[in-house]
Amino acid sequence: MPSVLCLSGLDPSGHSGISADMRALNFLGVRCFPVITVLTVQNEKSFSEMQPVPTEMLQKQLDAILETATPDAVKIGALGSSDIAALVAGFFEDRGIPIVLDPVFVSSTGFNLVDDEMIEIYKHDLFPLARILTPNVQEAERIAGIQVKNIDHGRLACQMIYDLGPKYVLLKGGHLEKNRGTDLFYDGNDFTVLESEEIDVKARGTGCAFSSLIAGCISFGLGPLEAAKRAKTDMARVLTLSARNNSAVLQFQEPPKIKKGGW
Repeated sequence: MPSVLCLSGLDPSGHSGISADMRALNFLGVRCFPVITVLTVQNEKSFSEMQPVPTEMLQKQLDAILETATPDAVKIGALGSSDIAALVAGFFEDRGIPIVLDPVFVSSTGFNLVDDEMIEIYKHDLFPLARILTPNVQEAERIAGIQVKNIDHGRLACQMIYDLGPKYVLLKGGHLEKNRGTDLFYDGNDFTVLESEEIDVKARGTGCAFSSLIAGCISFGLGPLEAAKRAKTDMARVLTLSARNNSAVLQFQEPPKIKKGGW
C-alpha cells in the first residue's frame, strides 16, 4: 500500500489539518502516517489559540516512523513555530522523499500562524526541499511580496516563488477568474492552467485536502503535473458532493444510509 507521512496541526473540530489529510488519503487508498505539529483551539467560527508540539516529541514521532517504514511521499502542512520548521527542514534534507509543501500561514478564520522569522525559514530551508509547493493566493502574496489580483499576477508570483527553490509551484488561485476555480502549475518553463467549475461550499480544510490528494497521487508514482491534475479532478468531486449535501465537513464519499434503530 502506498504511504504518505503527513505533518500537520490538530483541528479539534475535525475540519482541517491532519483530519482532512487522513480523510483525503483514505479516499485514495493510501496509508497515512500522521504526525502532529501543533495543537489548536478552533471551530467553525473562530481560531483562538495554538500550542506547538515540543520539538523533542516531534523528533521522536518522526524517528519512530522512519525506523520501520519509508513513506512514498511527505505532505507538510501547518508547522506552528520556527523551531519546528527548522527541525523538519533538517530532518528531511537528505532523505530524498518527495515532499508536497502546503505553506499554511493563516487559518481560514484569519488567525496568523507564522511570523517573519518562520517565513524566512520556509524560504531558505523548506522551499528548496519541496517537490511541489502549493500556496494559495494570500500565501503567494506574502511570499512574493506582490499583490495577486489576476492570472497574470499569478504567473509572476509563481516565477518569483519558483526562484526560491521548489521543483514545481502550484498556485491555488481560487477566484482569479470569474466563476472558475483556477490553479496555476509552473515547472520553471511552462504554465499549465487547471480549471474547474466554481463550487460554493461551507466546509473548511479544502487546501489541506487538496495538497494531501496530490501527495497521495505522487505516492502511487504519478508525476507532479499528472498528480496535480488528478487531485484537481478528485477535489472537484469532493466539493460537489459536499455542496450537494450542504455539509460543513468535506465529504469524500456518500455516507451510508443508516437509520436510527437499524439499517
